[in-house]
Amino acid sequence: MTKPIYLIFLLTLLFSSFHQAEALSIQYGSIIDSNSSKALIQYYGIDKKQNFICSITTLKCSLTKKAALPVTSKVEKKFTVPPELKGTNRGRFTFSSDGLFLAYYVSGNELNPNRSYILRNMNTGKEYTLSQSLSYWDLVDDEQKVFTFSPDNKKLIYMDDSSGYMSLYIVDIPSLDTTLTSVRLPTSTLQVSDFLFTTNQVLYYVGNTKENPHTWSLYRYVFQTKKTTIIAKNVSYVNSIKNVGEKVIFNQLQKEGYGP
Repeated sequence: MTKPIYLIFLLTLLFSSFHQAEALSIQYGSIIDSNSSKALIQYYGIDKKQNFICSITTLKCSLTKKAALPVTSKVEKKFTVPPELKGTNRGRFTFSSDGLFLAYYVSGNELNPNRSYILRNMNTGKEYTLSQSLSYWDLVDDEQKVFTFSPDNKKLIYMDDSSGYMSLYIVDIPSLDTTLTSVRLPTSTLQVSDFLFTTNQVLYYVGNTKENPHTWSLYRYVFQTKKTTIIAKNVSYVNSIKNVGEKVIFNQLQKEGYGP
């Protein structure tokens, strides 16, 4: 059974906490910091910026002058990218949480119209590669995120537009042999803009549909059941979705703009 994930809409709480005239100047919001129990959110309009600390448990927010939050959970270990990998067109370095695997992307250009997705075993140095030729500019290189690992580091999700639309592909790491083999995730969307795991069996992603390409929604995909559920509509495809404690925070269109 997957652990329940609760979605929070902090902008509505903020509107109800302050005078209407003040709230009307708030146009956009973004998460600038978070820890296991709180989120620091900045709302900004034409004439001012305001920061709020919002509790993940009570869903209450208060005005603050702080620009960062104290660390309340174990700090994730930082891993170092090998020097030989730092070079032209290599990037989007993403480590598994245990540091055993490193996923990275080699972008293409006009002089070299080829790109590669590469997964390296940091213990053995072995690399699994998927290479593709480009007949157009490299759109994947413009995306905010290209890779993410599941919490148990057995699945790798990456973004690929070789089908004509930005889609998600899944790699079963334990079954890899010589190349980076993957299958397209059976999403019900036309394109995907962001994605994250909350458990080993649950993936959240933001996408649109062919019928409504201008409306982006937040979806939940459960690997065990292969079921997709729409969690929220009118979601921002520009701002990243985030895990904060046991909750998922995302930006949604509100009456006066976008906010978490």
